[in-house]
Amino acid sequence: APPSRVVSLAPSITEVLFALGQGERVVGVTQYCRFPAEAKAKAKIGGFHDINYELIVRLKPDLVTLIPSHREAKTHFAELGVATLTVDQTSLDSILTSIHTLGKMCGASSMAKDLVDRLQAEITEVEEKTANRRRPNVLICIDRDRSTGKVDAIHIAGNSGFYHEILRAAGGENVYNDTVVKYPLLSTEAILRLNPEVIIEMVPELDDKGWNTTELAAHWDQLPGLSAVRSRRVYVFGGDYVSIPGPRITRLLHEVTAALHPQLELSGQ
Repeated sequence: APPSRVVSLAPSITEVLFALGQGERVVGVTQYCRFPAEAKAKAKIGGFHDINYELIVRLKPDLVTLIPSHREAKTHFAELGVATLTVDQTSLDSILTSIHTLGKMCGASSMAKDLVDRLQAEITEVEEKTANRRRPNVLICIDRDRSTGKVDAIHIAGNSGFYHEILRAAGGENVYNDTVVKYPLLSTEAILRLNPEVIIEMVPELDDKGWNTTELAAHWDQLPGLSAVRSRRVYVFGGDYVSIPGPRITRLLHEVTAALHPQLELSGQ
């Protein structure tokens, strides 16, 4: 029988469960699970590094849903006798597969298929419309110390994972082509050597910090030698969805596509 009491340890999983109409089964979520609004009313069981196991046990879940990096937590739940399900959401394909997996788990396979079909259609449309266009070299910044206003020691999206795949689908080329490190840490000198034509910065905590996208983009003016700075092609995307590999992933895909190829018209926008 489908579980009646589910705890989610990842915002991406929480969003899938609600998108499949399974919100009533969810009894606990992390402090970072804020979408949809109904998720905010669920019991908060901590974050990634501070899971409240005692509270989770009190919630009496039939199942705790995890992501692969929750290896230690999975072991601890096994010791507690709590059933778990791990879903991978590190790539576009695995995000879609996770929707099927969670849908089957909850007895909502039909809804899962409909959702996956819609998302896949949006991805395919973007890929087809960008296939024959020139692909600019793009640097995706996923983290830096923005409080200082300096552009140095930035983490970027490497040559694997869903950011890289979104970039490729959107008609861009990752300026960083080393596949060994998933999220490399680059110095100012390294950024200047790469000299991207476009810079896209992901800021999921934009609203929480009260930052302004225009001001954050202006930080890059400290590097006037960059092609992206000279051509005014520095884009800052804010909102929690930019870091959550769930059902809203095509929203990010459309925004990246619009930045790289603003002349394109997409039905999903």
